Amino acid sequence: MANVMSSRFFPVQSVHLGSNTDPRKFNQSTLPFDIPQGAGSSSTFGIGGGLNAVIEFSGGVYRLVQVDTSAVATIDGGLAYWLDKANGKVTADVDQSGSEGLAAGIAGGTHVVVASDSGVHYIFIQIGGYQAAVVVAASTVNGDLLTGHASTDNVLTRTAAGGTAPDKLAAYALTTRGTTTSDNGASVANSSKVSWILGALL
Repeated sequence: MANVMSSRFFPVQSVHLGSNTDPRKFNQSTLPFDIPQGAGSSSTFGIGGGLNAVIEFSGGVYRLVQVDTSAVATIDGGLAYWLDKANGKVTADVDQSGSEGLAAGIAGGTHVVVASDSGVHYIFIQIGGYQAAVVVAASTVNGDLLTGHASTDNVLTRTAAGGTAPDKLAAYALTTRGTTTSDNGASVANSSKVSWILGALL
């Protein structure tokens, strides 16, 4: 009988995070993926994946992206939308020129604050599992369906449970809107704990 090897959905099981050990805190201007093979050697070991690499960490699923903050800063508990999915580029500005799909182009949730500037920034966005605090629309309650917003940055809009989401269904609320503590320990006003629907944002 042949040996059967179990497989995982995501081919990249780890990504070198440099001195960081948590993708929810990762914010770099360069990608620390290559390390020298040895003293005097110009060759490197490639460790981890590149942009769009998807990893699992502490019960959540995260994607490595380059974020454009030239128009809108990212926040802990905010959202990212696709600028160029094929090349792993996102923005917090839902209606930024060149965005792919506006509200339906939601890419995932953000955990780190990246100031609005013209620099290069690499972060992980959450695309599956529980996120402790994400800014949501007024009147959000446990069980509501959550989608991107067509014009308001960094907020999930809601549809009551049992309704039909107007855009791509990305998550659902696990708590009623209030002030929630994020995975990184920040107090996030007007937020709910959410469950990102794995597969909806791949």
